[in-house]
Amino acid sequence: MLGRFNLNIRLKYSFALIISLLLLLGIFSISEMWRLSELTEKLFNHPYTVSTAALRIEGNITKMHRSMKDVALAHDNTGIQAARKTVDVIEQMVLEDFDIINDRFLGDKQQVKKARALFIAWKPIRDEVIDLMMTGKRREAALITQQKGAQHVHRLYETIGAFIDFASNKANGFYSAAQNQRDKSLIITCAVVMLAIVIGWFFAHSITNALNQAISSISSSSNEIAATVTQQERVANQQNSSVSETNTTMEELGASSRQTAEQSENAAENARHALNLVDDGVDRVNEMRDGMHETKERVEAIAKQILSLSEHTSQIGNITNTVTDFANETKMLAMNAAVEAVRAGEHGKGFSVLSVEIRKLADESKRSAEKINGLVSQIQKATNTTVMVTEEGTKTVSSSMALAEKMSDTFNDVADSVNSASDSSQQISMNVRQQAVAIKQVVSAMKLISAGTKEGAAGITQVKGGVQSLNATAKKLKDMV
Repeated sequence: MLGRFNLNIRLKYSFALIISLLLLLGIFSISEMWRLSELTEKLFNHPYTVSTAALRIEGNITKMHRSMKDVALAHDNTGIQAARKTVDVIEQMVLEDFDIINDRFLGDKQQVKKARALFIAWKPIRDEVIDLMMTGKRREAALITQQKGAQHVHRLYETIGAFIDFASNKANGFYSAAQNQRDKSLIITCAVVMLAIVIGWFFAHSITNALNQAISSISSSSNEIAATVTQQERVANQQNSSVSETNTTMEELGASSRQTAEQSENAAENARHALNLVDDGVDRVNEMRDGMHETKERVEAIAKQILSLSEHTSQIGNITNTVTDFANETKMLAMNAAVEAVRAGEHGKGFSVLSVEIRKLADESKRSAEKINGLVSQIQKATNTTVMVTEEGTKTVSSSMALAEKMSDTFNDVADSVNSASDSSQQISMNVRQQAVAIKQVVSAMKLISAGTKEGAAGITQVKGGVQSLNATAKKLKDMV
């Protein structure tokens, strides 16, 4: 049928038809690229945005929970108010992320509202803890934080995890749709390419007799194309190998990230357990310090009583000295009375007997006073010794109280360090989980790239075979001509 047309018309028809097919192929490719772009945009605007916002919410909830622990550890109302302001700022950030999830979430919006309501329900629990701390009820506040507050936070983590899982499932759905779109595009592209090759071969065959002078040029061009295609095939194979290695490495990195996340969570749990033990130690040290303070007050009271006893003993000594002096004077008077009785002769005999008895009584009084002085002296020595021991005991109690204060400060420092370690472990766990999600997305993208590279290599191989066939045909035509 083409024999009635000249070579120029044949060439125009053949080029017009091939260009039309290529134009249709280009329009189809652009359309498919646009669809893939829409799928990618949906993947970014919905699953990726939702999962990222959910992960941020998890991290901010962890920060709020840590700030509530800071409230429980605060020593004054200023620290409590500072922690409360921090919690309020983070709360606004979490509510903003809930707005993002509500706007981009593709599932049931009621779940988002329930999660937001569950988060808002946490605020009365926090306010109750802060009010108890402001009134000095630390034990009640700590008990609410460790029980009701921790349980509420656990429920929040479970709810946010459901959002992350839903976003991951949606991402997998978009990925499957992209694969289906890719397979469809590949089939249509191969069909159009095969059709173009068939049409080109048909027109080439119809104008073989007119290509007498162009065969050498076609043969040379086909050789160059074959060399180029061979090089592209080698490069494509190298790219495919590199993508496969990268994909394997990313999967191993994902497994390592998940293992690291598990280890970080275990470390955070151990740090929280250590923090509880440190809190118990702080309570015991405070009780010991209060007991020592009470002991010090009692020892000081005993010391005051002993000093008062020493003063009374000194007064008794003064009285016995007075009695001794009185006995000496009485003895002297009795001796003078005896002398006067001797002078009086017979009339002074009765008075002489009385003076002897008075002198004996004075001697007895003196000996009794001396014994009392001895006892008072011993009592004063014992009292002085007791005062010294009491002062030493007071010093020892003071030293023990200072040591207890240092132990309390040390336990508080340890608690701060353990709390920081727990927060760091939780932050590391959250970062590793984010990395695991990102690595999973990268692995999915690498799989798409690997599939595209394999398809490109297969297409290049097909083109190479076609070029080689064209080269052989050109040689045959040259031999025939």
